[in-house]
Amino acid sequence: MGATARLSAASLFGQPGSVATVDVVVRNVGTVVDQMKVDVVGPPAPWARVEPPTVSLFPGTEATVRVTFAIPRDSTVPPGPTPFAVRVLPREDEKGGVVEEGVLDVAAFVVPLADLSPKTSHGTRRARHELAVDNQGNTAFTVRLVGASDQAAVNVVPPTMLVEPGKASFAKVVVVPRERFLRGPPVTHSFTVVAQPPSGDALVSHGTMVQEKILPGWVVRVVVLLLLVAVLAPVLWFALFKPAVKSEATRQAKNALAKQNTGSGIGGGGSTGGPVANTGVGAGTAPGGGGTVSSSPGAFIDGRLSANSSYTVPTADTLFITDIVLQNPAGNTGTLQVRRNDNILIDLALDNFREYDLHFVTPVQFAGDTKLTLSAQCTSAQCSSSAYFAGTHAKST
Repeated sequence: MGATARLSAASLFGQPGSVATVDVVVRNVGTVVDQMKVDVVGPPAPWARVEPPTVSLFPGTEATVRVTFAIPRDSTVPPGPTPFAVRVLPREDEKGGVVEEGVLDVAAFVVPLADLSPKTSHGTRRARHELAVDNQGNTAFTVRLVGASDQAAVNVVPPTMLVEPGKASFAKVVVVPRERFLRGPPVTHSFTVVAQPPSGDALVSHGTMVQEKILPGWVVRVVVLLLLVAVLAPVLWFALFKPAVKSEATRQAKNALAKQNTGSGIGGGGSTGGPVANTGVGAGTAPGGGGTVSSSPGAFIDGRLSANSSYTVPTADTLFITDIVLQNPAGNTGTLQVRRNDNILIDLALDNFREYDLHFVTPVQFAGDTKLTLSAQCTSAQCSSSAYFAGTHAKST
């Protein structure tokens, strides 16, 4: 045997984000001067630093080597006991190496984060939001969700969620105002969603719902116009249309009487005569005329684009996009762009949203052979961003 090793402690305890140390006493039990190489094997080896990594010992002498574990504060580091071993390899006596085993007990920690999206919504009867709860710790936890508002009911589904380490869980938040109104200016309702983990401070997310009137402005204008027509119709009838109809009826009656008188006669000059038969007047049929053929509206189309993909509009078609929903479910960071060929239409930072809705009153038009492209530049290795688009397809004229 060329060497022996002895740990100052067989079991260590460490908090993620801190260091844990253990001393190793290395002894040369060989018969020649030897250089001892000391290293660490096992799962904690990437976190270990050995000082000094090699020692030269005369026969029968020993030296102390310190092993320091810098435990990462990361969700990928599992809590609990993790075995490791310190290996001593003599240079002169390769078969005289020794391995001394120990245990590093890593503490559990929880780092919860909550994000409400969107922060502000609009609606007449209700509005929908989404709450994302992230777990940046190394152990799972259950979070309890409660919504509150003075002016509206805030429903959170589900009310409790299990959040795994390094992942996010999502809850639907529906805000329903207690009162509705047909007309008037918008009313702003503030609300909060509280996420309470098993320990530590609660996470409070603030949001706003802007309640719109139920009746849009054009409905009021149409109602006023209909009332005006209802009032003016009798006046127009008696003032203009009724006299014209009465005059036309009188004229038609006189014409019919004149035709009847000319269709019969009395014989003269001593001879007797009878009535002459009226042959009548046949109704003519007008020739048919050609109708106007109306073009059918464009066909509905929708689709989904993953990160860094595109859709090409067929050559003979035109695409009219009315809705785009941009999604970032994994909470990637970086930039996201929607392009028409090389022209940037939308440029967003992924850090600012999980789901972003866009609705266009005037559709965005894409001619034939034009590309709709979703371009994403993510800082992480995997980019999960995507886009849903909807609109109409029509043949180009």
